[in-house]
Amino acid sequence: VARAVANEVRTASGGPAGVRALGLPIDDAPTSQVAMNLTHPDVTGIDDAFAVVEDAARKAGARVVATEIVGLVAEAHLPNPRAKAARLLVAPGRSIESAMRR
Repeated sequence: VARAVANEVRTASGGPAGVRALGLPIDDAPTSQVAMNLTHPDVTGIDDAFAVVEDAARKAGARVVATEIVGLVAEAHLPNPRAKAARLLVAPGRSIESAMRR
Protein backbone atom coordinates (compact mmCIF):
# COMPACT_ATOMS: atom_id res chain seq x y z
CA VAL A 1 0.00 0.00 0.00
CA ALA A 2 2.75 2.49 0.91
CA ARG A 3 4.38 2.15 -2.51
CA ALA A 4 1.07 2.84 -4.26
CA VAL A 5 0.40 5.85 -2.00
CA ALA A 6 3.93 7.20 -2.53
CA ASN A 7 3.57 6.84 -6.28
CA GLU A 8 0.29 8.75 -6.23
CA VAL A 9 1.58 11.69 -4.16
CA ARG A 10 4.90 12.25 -5.96
CA THR A 11 5.23 15.36 -8.10
CA ALA A 12 6.67 13.19 -10.88
CA SER A 13 3.43 11.16 -10.89
CA GLY A 14 1.12 14.17 -10.94
CA GLY A 15 1.05 14.87 -7.20
CA PRO A 16 1.58 18.27 -5.58
CA ALA A 17 4.62 20.38 -6.41
CA GLY A 18 7.83 19.66 -4.54
CA VAL A 19 6.94 16.20 -3.19
CA ARG A 20 9.34 13.28 -3.41
CA ALA A 21 8.04 10.09 -1.83
CA LEU A 22 8.98 6.48 -1.18
CA GLY A 23 6.82 3.66 0.13
CA LEU A 24 8.70 1.48 2.59
CA PRO A 25 7.83 -1.64 4.57
CA ILE A 26 8.54 -1.55 8.31
CA ASP A 27 9.00 -4.39 10.75
CA ASP A 28 5.52 -4.72 12.26
CA ALA A 29 3.58 -5.75 9.16
CA PRO A 30 0.99 -4.87 7.94
CA THR A 31 2.21 -1.35 8.77
CA SER A 32 4.26 0.49 6.17
CA GLN A 33 5.64 3.98 5.78
CA VAL A 34 5.44 6.76 3.22
CA ALA A 35 8.64 8.81 3.52
CA MET A 36 8.60 12.23 1.87
CA ASN A 37 10.94 15.08 1.14
CA LEU A 38 9.15 18.38 0.64
CA THR A 39 11.48 20.28 -1.66
CA HIS A 40 9.25 23.36 -1.93
CA PRO A 41 7.55 23.62 1.48
CA ASP A 42 6.39 27.15 0.69
CA VAL A 43 4.28 25.63 -2.11
CA THR A 44 3.32 22.26 -0.60
CA GLY A 45 3.64 22.26 3.18
CA ILE A 46 3.41 19.47 5.72
CA ASP A 47 -0.34 19.85 6.26
CA ASP A 48 -1.06 19.74 2.51
CA ALA A 49 1.26 16.77 1.95
CA PHE A 50 -0.35 14.94 4.87
CA ALA A 51 -3.83 15.51 3.44
CA VAL A 52 -2.80 14.08 0.06
CA VAL A 53 -1.21 11.01 1.68
CA GLU A 54 -4.22 10.48 3.94
CA ASP A 55 -6.58 10.67 0.96
CA ALA A 56 -4.48 8.25 -1.12
CA ALA A 57 -4.23 5.84 1.83
CA ARG A 58 -8.00 5.97 2.37
CA LYS A 59 -8.58 5.16 -1.31
CA ALA A 60 -6.25 2.17 -0.91
CA GLY A 61 -8.15 0.94 2.16
CA ALA A 62 -5.50 2.04 4.67
CA ARG A 63 -5.22 4.77 7.27
CA VAL A 64 -2.50 7.02 8.63
CA VAL A 65 -1.69 6.12 12.24
CA ALA A 66 1.31 8.37 12.96
CA THR A 67 3.48 11.10 11.50
CA GLU A 68 7.09 12.06 12.07
CA ILE A 69 9.26 15.02 11.15
CA VAL A 70 12.90 14.05 10.70
CA GLY A 71 15.41 16.86 10.87
CA LEU A 72 14.87 20.55 11.38
CA VAL A 73 12.15 22.59 9.68
CA ALA A 74 11.78 26.36 9.41
CA GLU A 75 9.14 27.50 11.91
CA ALA A 76 7.04 28.87 9.07
CA HIS A 77 6.79 25.35 7.64
CA LEU A 78 5.89 23.40 10.80
CA PRO A 79 2.39 21.88 10.70
CA ASN A 80 -0.53 23.75 12.20
CA PRO A 81 -0.64 22.51 15.82
CA ARG A 82 -4.42 21.96 15.57
CA ALA A 83 -4.20 20.00 12.32
CA LYS A 84 -4.29 16.22 12.16
CA ALA A 85 -0.69 15.97 10.90
CA ALA A 86 0.53 17.60 14.13
CA ARG A 87 -1.80 15.61 16.38
CA LEU A 88 -0.43 12.32 15.00
CA LEU A 89 3.24 13.30 15.47
CA VAL A 90 5.32 10.62 17.21
CA ALA A 91 7.41 13.47 18.71
CA PRO A 92 7.13 17.23 18.28
CA GLY A 93 8.90 18.63 15.24
CA ARG A 94 11.86 20.92 15.89
CA SER A 95 12.44 24.13 14.05
CA ILE A 96 15.73 25.50 12.82
CA GLU A 97 15.05 28.62 14.85
CA SER A 98 14.56 26.72 18.13
CA ALA A 99 17.80 24.80 17.56
CA MET A 100 19.69 28.06 17.00
CA ARG A 101 18.31 29.56 20.24
CA ARG A 102 19.98 26.84 22.30
